[in-house]
Amino acid sequence: DPTGIIVMGAFEGYAFDAGMRVGDHLVEVEGRPVANLSPEEVKNMLRGPPDSQVNVAFIRDGVDGLQSVTLTRRLVRVPNVKLFQYLGSRDDGIGYIQLSGFSASSFAEMRVALRWLQQNAPRAGLDGVVLDLRGNPGGLLNSAVDIASLFVPKGSEIVSAQGRSFVRVAY
Repeated sequence: DPTGIIVMGAFEGYAFDAGMRVGDHLVEVEGRPVANLSPEEVKNMLRGPPDSQVNVAFIRDGVDGLQSVTLTRRLVRVPNVKLFQYLGSRDDGIGYIQLSGFSASSFAEMRVALRWLQQNAPRAGLDGVVLDLRGNPGGLLNSAVDIASLFVPKGSEIVSAQGRSFVRVAY
């Protein structure tokens, strides 16, 4: 983009709270124009030690002039379980979990979400769960297997791999 880097995500607790929004055009970092820099170069400019500050300037469609904010750098933890709730009435006993990736922490996050839904259901347990994987690019095989194990009978074979030069492995 000739006007800068377009903001694709502004996490709550971070840039969002400072006033940045998805669709803003980042044009300067610490007074340095970013229009001719790669996204990787801009990302490196934005990174720094936790609790240090970085000044950014951006343009927002429909707002006149350059907007400026000072961001406090933090370790950003992006959860894999974006949302968990009941579909319809809680009395229906149908849970909904949105999972955005299979990382090392996904299984623990899923277990917490599933446990909360089960413990807060009006009857003993849930009648069903919708596991929303839209937009999930995948990730660690072990994490996906661990999560699948939450929903299938114990000892079930979830996935297997076999090749010409190695023996079949089942998970």
